[in-house]
Amino acid sequence: MRYKLPVFCLCLLTSVLIITAFSGCGPSETVRAEGEPEYAPVIADDLMQAFNKGDYETYSKDFDTAMKRAVSETVFEQMRATVMEKIGNYKSREFTGVEKDGVYTVVLYNAKFSKEPADVILKFVFLESGENTLVSGLWFDSPKLREN
Repeated sequence: MRYKLPVFCLCLLTSVLIITAFSGCGPSETVRAEGEPEYAPVIADDLMQAFNKGDYETYSKDFDTAMKRAVSETVFEQMRATVMEKIGNYKSREFTGVEKDGVYTVVLYNAKFSKEPADVILKFVFLESGENTLVSGLWFDSPKLREN
């Protein structure tokens, strides 16, 4: 289905205004896109909100053992300082794809950050371990992050 640009923009603007007006009113609801694993948006939203706040405990709560070793609180603080300086606060994400790689599920998002006009690619690697799903990898990629 094709939309005319002005109608689409008007609908998008109206949607953004409605969402903005009601954000903070009641509990937030995580919406899952078709094809997106059920656990992914919940974990991604919690992790990225904790990233904005600098809350390492919440940020790392779903990490597997290897991720917890690789991303200590000190590493988190250094990485967060760089990300905040270059691309700012996380704003939103849109599911773009999922891939299976052996025991891992790779979930890709295009994300918006406050200081980066281009999409930031977020790549989450999940490991389903028994009844738990853990984050086994996480990458941020954008033009500004690639600058020296």
